[in-house]
Amino acid sequence: AEHTPNAFHVCLTWHSFLHSPTFDARVIIDYTSSTLLPSVSGVQSMSTVSKKDLVDQIARRTGTRRGTVKAVVQHFLDEIVVELALNNRLEFRDFGVFEPRTRQARTAQNPKTLERVHVPAKRTVKFKMGLKMSNKLNDGIQAREMRP
Repeated sequence: AEHTPNAFHVCLTWHSFLHSPTFDARVIIDYTSSTLLPSVSGVQSMSTVSKKDLVDQIARRTGTRRGTVKAVVQHFLDEIVVELALNNRLEFRDFGVFEPRTRQARTAQNPKTLERVHVPAKRTVKFKMGLKMSNKLNDGIQAREMRP
């Protein structure tokens, strides 16, 4: 696959994937395949893209079997969750940074009864988008113009 200056590519390789010591899956995930549309006259257009949609797009573009792409994408997402659970910061150049955070416990108020309610501490994830993603989202480039 050819790398374009405006595209972010992640090459994932798993040896011993699917219990086979010789299996080697290489999938290029191109975030420009998203269907985010820019704001038109102040009205934000947006459609929902599912994991299945992304898997289908990647399989079509790379010529890789859909089942293989689905497994690789799921393993990639699982690894992200594991790393965040281990309190590790994930940085994908030009795409963005995922950083685990802990929200402190607090006391809130039920708006109907005005009763005080204890809200326990919880872990969240902060995402800060990278420069290339920020530029693409803010330049108003439509998805069909971003696709190679």
